[in-house]
Amino acid sequence: MQRQRTIVLLLGAPGAGKGTQARFIGGLLGIPHVASGDLLREHRRAGTALGRAAQEYMDRGDLVPDTLVIDMIAERLEREDATRGALLDGFPRTVAQAEALEVRLADRGDTVGAVLYLEVPRTALVERLAGRWMCGACQATYHERFNPPTADNICNICEEPLYQRPDDRREVVENRVEVYLRETLPVVEHYKSRGVLHALDGDRSIDAVRTRLCHALGGTVHGQRRPRWHLFVRHTEPGDDGAASQALGRTLCGKFVGRRPAGDFGAVEDFEANPCRHCWHALHARHPFRLVVLEQSDAVAS
Repeated sequence: MQRQRTIVLLLGAPGAGKGTQARFIGGLLGIPHVASGDLLREHRRAGTALGRAAQEYMDRGDLVPDTLVIDMIAERLEREDATRGALLDGFPRTVAQAEALEVRLADRGDTVGAVLYLEVPRTALVERLAGRWMCGACQATYHERFNPPTADNICNICEEPLYQRPDDRREVVENRVEVYLRETLPVVEHYKSRGVLHALDGDRSIDAVRTRLCHALGGTVHGQRRPRWHLFVRHTEPGDDGAASQALGRTLCGKFVGRRPAGDFGAVEDFEANPCRHCWHALHARHPFRLVVLEQSDAVAS
C-alpha cells in the first residue's frame, strides 16, 4: 500500500517567524517547503501556462484567482520530491481557500494532517517587522532595534547600502498585520473545528518555538535506558487516522525507531527540563535539519 502523504500547513501573521522555522520543519519531515508566493513567482519566471495565466490577471491589476493558485499547488505535489507530502506556507489565507484546497487534496486521496499556527501578539508582530532593512546585493536582513548593522545603512557582509521595503514601514506594517488577522483567524477556527490545529506560542526564542513545533508533530517520550526525554516525530502510514493507541515514528536522535503507546508521551516541559543531549543538538543545529525518513521496514524498536 502507498503511504499516506503528510500535508502540513504553516500559518502565522507577517513577523510570526514562519520563514525561520519552515526549512527546519521540511527537513524534519522529509518534505519540501512550498511557499505560495515563491511558487507563483517560479511559474511566472518559467513562463508556464499557469504562470502566463496568472500574469494576465496581474497585468490587469486583478488578484490571482484561488483556483489558479491551487492548480499550482496541485502541480507542485506531482513532483518527485513531494511524493511524501509537503509543507504549505502562506496558503490558505481564507476559509474559501481552505475549503477549495481540501476538495483538491481529497481528489488526490490526500488530506491536511496538521496545521501549525504561530501565535504572536499584534504589538510584537509590528515591532518585529517595522524597522527592518535589507541588503540589495546579498539579501541579508537587519533591524533597527534587534539586529542593527555595524555601520549605519551599510551591510556587514558585502558593505553595500541597505534599503527598506515600503511594506516594512510602521504604518504599512500595522495595516498588513490587521488585514492578515482579519482574513486568517477564521481559517484557524476552521482547522480547529477539524481537530488538526496546533496553536503554538510564537513569542518565544527560535529554539523554544522549534521545540514546540517538534512536540506538535509527535511528542516527547522517556528514554528506555536513561532518565532523559526525547523529541519523537510521528510518521503517517496507510490507514493511520491519528487516533491509534500506538504512534509510529522516531526520535530526533534516532535512538528509537518504531511504535510507542500513546500513554508514553509527556509534555514539552519534560524535554526542556531533562533533554536527551543528542536530540537537543539536532534541535539546535545551525545547518538545515534533515531527519532520516522512516520507511515501513524501519518500524521496529532500536
